[in-house]
Amino acid sequence: MTTHWLFTSAVVLALATPAWAQTTTEQPTITPPPATEELGSQPTTQPEGTAGTEPQAPSPETAAPAAGTTGPEIIPEQAETELLAEDLMGTEVFGSDGETVGVVEDLILDEQQKITGVVVGVGGFLGIGKKEVGLNWEQAKLVESADTGARSITIGMTKAELEAAPDFVTKAEREAEEQAAAQQQQMMMQQQQQQAVPPTTPTQ
Repeated sequence: MTTHWLFTSAVVLALATPAWAQTTTEQPTITPPPATEELGSQPTTQPEGTAGTEPQAPSPETAAPAAGTTGPEIIPEQAETELLAEDLMGTEVFGSDGETVGVVEDLILDEQQKITGVVVGVGGFLGIGKKEVGLNWEQAKLVESADTGARSITIGMTKAELEAAPDFVTKAEREAEEQAAAQQQQMMMQQQQQQAVPPTTPTQ
């Protein structure tokens, strides 16, 4: 009985051994993937023919427009709704009573190059005795004749009120006045210093 059991076990073991060996030898060989660079790292190789070359600057045609630009830099012509400074120079100015009070002598622009005022020449003859008054542009109304196309400006003041108004002083005139006042004050101080020093008497 024992001999028969041992024989049977040996046969079973002999039959099972090839199957186990075949199963283990037929397992597919798993090749580990090649080592990759760390996540987020850039490739160290460059495409063929590009090594050592500098990046090309974008051409003017493909370059992005400058920040803050809203239109073309060149204005080819004057639009129908646009005015030139010379269109206003010499324009007649009419007061609130419909009478002529003077003409436009100059325009006042702010730091944003927008018109904020107009300088009106009042009175005088051939430029002699003429008075210049600065007026706020918001209270000036530009009128254009439908028949002749002539422009004029209407304001809410009369000629008498303009003549009583203070003269308009430009920046250059104010600086010249300040410089002249400073020079005069310096001369007066020098004279006072000279008067304060007693005259020296000659030695015997």
